[in-house]
Amino acid sequence: MLPLILANFSYLDDAARINHPFGWRWEGRPFADAFYYIITGGTFIDIFPLTLIMTCILISVSSLFFIKRLSLDYNLFSYLVVLPILCSPLFLENLSFRNDNATMSLALGLTIISTTIVCKKKHLFLIKLFLFFIALGIYQTSLNIFISLSFLFFIHDYKNNRIQALKILLQSFLIMILGYILYYIIL
Repeated sequence: MLPLILANFSYLDDAARINHPFGWRWEGRPFADAFYYIITGGTFIDIFPLTLIMTCILISVSSLFFIKRLSLDYNLFSYLVVLPILCSPLFLENLSFRNDNATMSLALGLTIISTTIVCKKKHLFLIKLFLFFIALGIYQTSLNIFISLSFLFFIHDYKNNRIQALKILLQSFLIMILGYILYYIIL
């Protein structure tokens, strides 16, 4: 009976999540808590305008990495190319949350950066794996973005060097699997 009563008050947990930056670890997002702990100094203060400013900066930096990986010039056309990824309804809907927007933007940025790294050496492979693991610990939807971007970059690279494009795609899937296993085991 008590779980049934508590289930009816689950919206209170959502309201607390929107109004306070902590409590993400219970939803499988411990690095989001770590992010807010660093930003707020471990206090429960409201830093709302800062999160919105950080979101804008992180989206801009992410789009620059995305444009660079696609070997485009920095012009209006390039920004139109990256617009569908950055303006996905799943992403934009959550930007309205007071404390969710900065962590989502950070996870998006880490995912874009991790997919733009081409692993020619072992340390780059580990960096890519680490960035993807952190992105998963901030926001699990990073997995979907990672898969989408991996295929997009495969299609982009395929015209230049088919073997290299296939290697990069296989490395990305290996990183995706290893990152998810690490996320599942450690967190």
